[in-house]
Amino acid sequence: MKIEKNRHLLLLDGLLQSDGPITAEQLAFLSDSSTRTVKQDIPLLSSQMEKEKIAVIRALKAKGYVIEVLDPEKFALFAEEVAVMQRLYYKYPIETMERRMYIIQSFLSQDLVSLEELEEKLFLSDSSIRKEMEWIRYFLSTYDLEIRHQGGHSYYVEGKEEDIRRAAVEVHCSQYHDFHQSYPHDGFNIMFYRDKNTYEDIRHAFLAILRDSDITISDIAAKKIPTYMCLVKSRLQKGRTIIMNEAERGELKATYDYQIALKISEDPVVKAYYELPENEILQLTKLILANRDIDMRSRGVKGLYKEHLVANGQIYNQVKKEVAGHLGESLFKTEFFRFFESDVLSLQLMLYYKYRFDSTKKDILVTYSEGNESLISPIPMEMARIMIMALEKASGQKIRDPVISAYAQLFEKMLKKVTYPYRKLRLVACSTEGLVYTQNMIENILSRYQRYIASAEAYDLYEMRKLDFSKYDALIHSGWLMYYRYPLKAVSVKEIDYQYSSSKIFDSLFKDGYDRSRIEELKKMLHVFPETDLGDIDSFVEKMSFRYGVDYESEIRLYEEYKEKKEILDPYLTRLHSFLTFFDYQYCRREFVDIYVGKEPGIYNETMKTDFVIIACLNPNNPISSLKIDNHIIQIFLQVDGTINKVLEDKDKALDEMFDRIVEINFVGY
Repeated sequence: MKIEKNRHLLLLDGLLQSDGPITAEQLAFLSDSSTRTVKQDIPLLSSQMEKEKIAVIRALKAKGYVIEVLDPEKFALFAEEVAVMQRLYYKYPIETMERRMYIIQSFLSQDLVSLEELEEKLFLSDSSIRKEMEWIRYFLSTYDLEIRHQGGHSYYVEGKEEDIRRAAVEVHCSQYHDFHQSYPHDGFNIMFYRDKNTYEDIRHAFLAILRDSDITISDIAAKKIPTYMCLVKSRLQKGRTIIMNEAERGELKATYDYQIALKISEDPVVKAYYELPENEILQLTKLILANRDIDMRSRGVKGLYKEHLVANGQIYNQVKKEVAGHLGESLFKTEFFRFFESDVLSLQLMLYYKYRFDSTKKDILVTYSEGNESLISPIPMEMARIMIMALEKASGQKIRDPVISAYAQLFEKMLKKVTYPYRKLRLVACSTEGLVYTQNMIENILSRYQRYIASAEAYDLYEMRKLDFSKYDALIHSGWLMYYRYPLKAVSVKEIDYQYSSSKIFDSLFKDGYDRSRIEELKKMLHVFPETDLGDIDSFVEKMSFRYGVDYESEIRLYEEYKEKKEILDPYLTRLHSFLTFFDYQYCRREFVDIYVGKEPGIYNETMKTDFVIIACLNPNNPISSLKIDNHIIQIFLQVDGTINKVLEDKDKALDEMFDRIVEINFVGY
């Protein structure tokens, strides 16, 4: 099915990502269009999918739209195609990116490229083609490739053979699922194979050997490496070979991965296609190393080269020093972090292999990510950004690898382990039924909620007069009204019985035990500024840097850091449909969460519109539990419509309600 408009791509992605019915209003928000446009587009898209026997879009009365699958196999391929296109076209119009892909393919498959021929093929003016060339130069530069002028209108790509192959594989892999293209480039495609069965055979042989080894690689690498193997034959036929020095050859030969690469090269299916020279086997070793999927916690370090583990550990120690004083530092000091430390080391080792044997600065056109990055909460994503920037400093290389999403999801998981500050309740129980019944009441409560209870004592009714009620938080009774005369919160045991919901139990008994000190601080820190001129978001953040920085040097550094983090977070920020940035505490020296509501939507990266901007600065020395509360409050602002209006009406009440809802969800989940 050919998807020609970004709006249609966003609608389909929204439908595919939704776990249930999704309304026209929600789809309009996701696609930056009106509900009227959505209602016009849905029948068209449904008709196209039905024609190709993929699926149909059903409208459920008062609920929204759902996708009904017609052919599971076709639907699975279509869903993957949409996911790939969403990654490829998230920032630029489909037509623009299709032209760019054709131009890049021309440069990577031809010795010389004529701009006049490109203008004719793509129906572009001279000025338009030269404008597109700016992006082409940028993309190729991330692979250390340059475009050189041969004379007249002819140009060519200059760079190492290894880098040319990497760029070619990345571009080819953006077409894995054969989505319809306006400008197919046959010359580029036959560089890899003339018959796709060749690719399938090599891929199956490659994966069969890996399955019997101690090596695991990422799913996207399971396609990219066989694609690379297909490309090698045509490059060798053109006399384009890989060059390696002796030190690099020696290091690669010492690895377990080299032994696996040798087995792959000797496989009958591979040998029938070509005989791999020694340097090509070593290059295959580099690709396997660079695309390792490592989990040291569950799989240990079997098959990993000792020298690489030592080097990774040294970098990790540097990174820990770099993150000190930054947001999330307190998370690294918690006891349970030790349990997750091997996961952090695993992710870092994958990056180490990537920048050691490949590159982490490449512009990645397509990745596989089944998780929705927009659902990752803000502070874990910021912590991932801090980790990536610390790794950049330690390694001396730019990191634009999609592993940031894995870091963020790991920090999200860690933050969920953090408990909210809670003062356990001191309970007293009383009943006219006698002590045995009363003690059973207590045991029933303790069996379910012991985590929230410090002590529980049983008394007969007549004994209540001797008690010092200041030593207790609540009275549990058997249901008579007489108990409400005591100077203590009285809760009937019936309200704690199994027939009552956890939400009601929370509200009647346990809510007051949660420490509200952080929410009281947030009431002072939070400010909403309505009717703000947002305009271009980058320019707005630059202006805010001068507002919040404690001195001139801090003002400059705030904006420079914003530009640095933008390079890392850009693919995720663009998908949020709202805008948040954190300012470093060392440059502001005060905590704040400020929300700027625009008179008109602000524009980010020329494509994303946002109605408001959140700028936050949090003290990294705060307890991790405070950070968790901050995270949930900010996430509510980003994801729940109408929250900002509630704050404008009554800030204290809105924050109290938000906090109550957060801890209630935590309690009910428990």
